[in-house]
Amino acid sequence: MKKSILLLLLSAFVFAGFSQKPKDSKGFLPKEMKKLYFGMSWEEFQKVKKLGMVEVSTIMEFRIEYSEEPEKGNIKKITWYFDAEGDFPMYEVIIDYHEADARDQVADKLLGPPNDGEDWYFERPESFNIKAWKFNNKLVIVAVLEGTEWE
Repeated sequence: MKKSILLLLLSAFVFAGFSQKPKDSKGFLPKEMKKLYFGMSWEEFQKVKKLGMVEVSTIMEFRIEYSEEPEKGNIKKITWYFDAEGDFPMYEVIIDYHEADARDQVADKLLGPPNDGEDWYFERPESFNIKAWKFNNKLVIVAVLEGTEWE
C-alpha cells in the first residue's frame, strides 16, 4: 500500500514537472494571441500559427525574429522574438498599432496603470518576470526568461 501511494506521488511530481511550461503569460498578451505564450518554442509557435516555410530575420545572432501584418483590426504589425538557442523560446512581442489610442486601450485593459514610472514591471517569483512599455504606437511586452537577452 505504501509503495502504491509513494509511486502515485512520484508519478504526480514527474508529470507535473514535464507538463509545466511557462504558459502563465495569460493576461499579459492581447486576446488576438490567446493560443500563444511566453516560453513557447519556435517549433510550437509555427504549429499554432499554422506556418509553412517562413522567412525569419536573423540579423541579430542571439534571436529569431518573425513578423506579420494582420489584415484587419487595430494592429498594424506584430513582431515576435525567439531566443536563438535551446528550444528557441518566445520572449518578446512588439505590437504596432495603427493609432496610439488603440494601443493605450489595450495596455490599460491588459496591464492596468503603469507601476514602474511610465512602464510596467511585474515581479513573479513563481515564474518569470514581465516588463512592458510603450514606444511610438507600439506596445512592447517582454518575458524575463533565463538565457534570453532581457535576463
